[in-house]
Amino acid sequence: MLEIRQNPGDNSLVLCLRPNPPATPKQNKILISLVIVGLGIIAGGWALQGFWPILPFAGLELLLLLFVTRHVIRASNLKQRLRLDESNVRLTEYTDEARVVFDYPRPWVKLVKIEQRGMPARVFLRSHGKQREVGAFLGADEKSDLIRTLERSVRHYMAGSRPV
Repeated sequence: MLEIRQNPGDNSLVLCLRPNPPATPKQNKILISLVIVGLGIIAGGWALQGFWPILPFAGLELLLLLFVTRHVIRASNLKQRLRLDESNVRLTEYTDEARVVFDYPRPWVKLVKIEQRGMPARVFLRSHGKQREVGAFLGADEKSDLIRTLERSVRHYMAGSRPV
């Protein structure tokens, strides 16, 4: 999801990037509950038929589902905030554990777009030999909007006018 805000007070552009959430917490609970009930019925039925060794595998399947669901939820909590003004470009990455800030001096930052056939473009901010990918979790349409917005904003700041 790409959210663009213009701060008229300090003439800066703020881009908030975050992945589209795969499911709400309520939907996750419903999914896990349905799987528990389904696994319980199937594994219980087989156990009653004498095939009790299926029970540990059903438990492992449930643990795997819980692990993957937790991983997807944590990945959907990632957020990037990009702030552009006349003198500075600041990329802030938020995760569950930390907040990491990358500051690039505006005159030295370069927008690098890498395109491969059949794949969405990758966007990097590069300065002084260091680079950081921006919006890796965005879909193709959102990423093309991001690229257009960044290219337009970089041009406007180089020309000394307000960003669009």
